[in-house]
Amino acid sequence: MKKQAIKRWITAAAAAGVYLALLLLLLISEKQSPDASITGLPSALWYSLTTLTTVGYGDLYPVTGAGKVIGAVFQLFSLGLLAFLISLVMAAMRGMVRPYLKLITHPRKNVYYLTAENETSDALAAALSQEDPDGVILYDMAGAGERPPVGMVSQLSAETVVRLHGSEKTTILCMDEDERKNDRDAAAMESLGTRLVCVSDYEPEKVPAGQIRVHRSSLTARAYWQRFPVLHKDETIVIIGSGRSAEDLLEYGLTQNVFALDQHLRYHVFGDLAGFLRRHPGLKDVVGIDQEKESGDAVFFHEEPWDADLALLAAADRIVFCDDDTAATDERVVQFLRCLPARGAVHARCDNEYDHVETFGSLSEIFSPEMVLRVKLSRLAIRLNDIYRRQVGGNAPEWAGLGTFLRRSNLASADHLPVKARILLGDEETGVLTQERIRKAAQAFEAADEKARRGLRMIEHERWVRFHVLNNWSYAPVRNNAAWQHPMICPFDDLTPADQAKDDFSWQLFGQLAGAEGDARE
Repeated sequence: MKKQAIKRWITAAAAAGVYLALLLLLLISEKQSPDASITGLPSALWYSLTTLTTVGYGDLYPVTGAGKVIGAVFQLFSLGLLAFLISLVMAAMRGMVRPYLKLITHPRKNVYYLTAENETSDALAAALSQEDPDGVILYDMAGAGERPPVGMVSQLSAETVVRLHGSEKTTILCMDEDERKNDRDAAAMESLGTRLVCVSDYEPEKVPAGQIRVHRSSLTARAYWQRFPVLHKDETIVIIGSGRSAEDLLEYGLTQNVFALDQHLRYHVFGDLAGFLRRHPGLKDVVGIDQEKESGDAVFFHEEPWDADLALLAAADRIVFCDDDTAATDERVVQFLRCLPARGAVHARCDNEYDHVETFGSLSEIFSPEMVLRVKLSRLAIRLNDIYRRQVGGNAPEWAGLGTFLRRSNLASADHLPVKARILLGDEETGVLTQERIRKAAQAFEAADEKARRGLRMIEHERWVRFHVLNNWSYAPVRNNAAWQHPMICPFDDLTPADQAKDDFSWQLFGQLAGAEGDARE
C-alpha cells in the first residue's frame, strides 16, 4: 500500500476530528456569555472557516476566555491547514483528474496500467515509454510511490480505466513483488476482457487467451538463448548455478537448441539441480543422463564443486554462470577469473562487469515490451495454428479456443523460428530475423527435396518431443490430454506418414511470413 497516501488520509481524519472537537468546545464556552455572537453551529462553523482561511470578516468573534483560546488555536493552524488542503486537492488532481482527462482526450492511445511500482515495473515502464512514446502509463496509487520515474499515479481503478478507455487499447500489468498477490489480482480482473500480464511462476490449468504469465527466470532463459544461440562449433556447455534461474536456463536450452540431426551437445551442470531431475522424470528418454548416447545430446549433473574439474572448464565451448543469487554468481566469476583462463565464451547473470565475461539478465534486457507482451511471438504462433487448421480441417480450434498448453506449444514452435532459418540457410547468422532472411528461408524450404524435408521434419519432431517430455507428457497409444499422454511422443520412424507430414507446419510458416511487411522479431 502506498504509505504516503495512508499517512495523508490518516492525518486528514485526525485533523477533522480535532476540528469538530474544537467547534464543540467553542459552542459550549460561548453559550455561557449573554454577549456572545457565536450562538449556534452555523455561526461557529462560519467563524472557524473565516479564521482558518485568514479572511477574518470580524462579524463574529469569541468573547469568553476559553473561546478566545480556541480562536487562537484556529489562527495558529490556519496556514498549515490551508497548505494541507491544497496538497490534498493537488494529489486528487494528479491521481484522479489528470489520468481521467488523459484517458478521455486520447481514446486511440495505448494505456498501460501497472498495479505496483518497483524496480521491475519501472524498468518495463521506461521501455514501454521508449517503444510507445504516445502511450499512457498509469500506476495504481495503491501500489505506487509519490512520483514514479515514468508515467503518472492514478487513483482510478483498473475497472474504471477499462470502462473509460475500452479493453482493446488497455493492458493491465500485475507486477507486485508478491507473486501470489499478482495471481489474485489477475483472477479478479480476468473478466475485464483486456490484455493482462501476470508476473508469477504459477500457471493455472486454464489461462484466458488474452492473459500472459511471465516469470523473471524464464524470461532470462529465453533472452539468453536468443542472444547467445548454440552454434555448430559448440559441443560442451557448462552451466554453474542453482535455483530456478539455472533450471529454466537448462530447460529452455534443451527445448530450443535443436538444430541438426547429428548434433551432440553435452551440458555439464554444477549446482543443486536434483529437483530438476525429479520434476522431469522423462528427461532420460530424450537425452543421455550422466552418460553419452549413441546419438543426440547428453546432460551431466555434477555433485562435486564447480571448480573440481578445471580441465573440463578449460575445454568447454561456453561457461554460463547463472544463479538466483547474483551475489553468488559474482563471487564464482571472480574465483573463476583468478584461477583459469577460459578457451570458450564466458557468460554470467550478474550486475557487475568483468573482462572477458559477457553479462546477461538485466532488468532492461528481460523486461522489454516484446519479451513481456510477446506481441510478435504471439502473432507468429497464431499464424502457425492457422496453418495447422487449414491443413487438417475438421474441428481444429482457433487460437482463442486452444488450451493453455497448446498455446504454449505453438509459442515454443514459433520461438524456434530463428534456429529454423539458420538450418534452412546453412549459416550461423544470429542477428535479427529480417524479412529478407524469412523470404530466403521460405525459398529454401520450397526448393528442398524429399530427403531434405524428411531431415527437417525429424529436427522439428525432436524439438516437439523434448518440449512435451520436459512438460511431463508421456507416450500412450491414444491421446489423453487430461493424463498428459500423446501417441506421437515416440521415435520419428514410428510415426505414420500423415503424422510425419505434420512436422512441415512450422517450416511452412516462413512461406506465410514471406509476403508480410517488417521483421518477424526485433
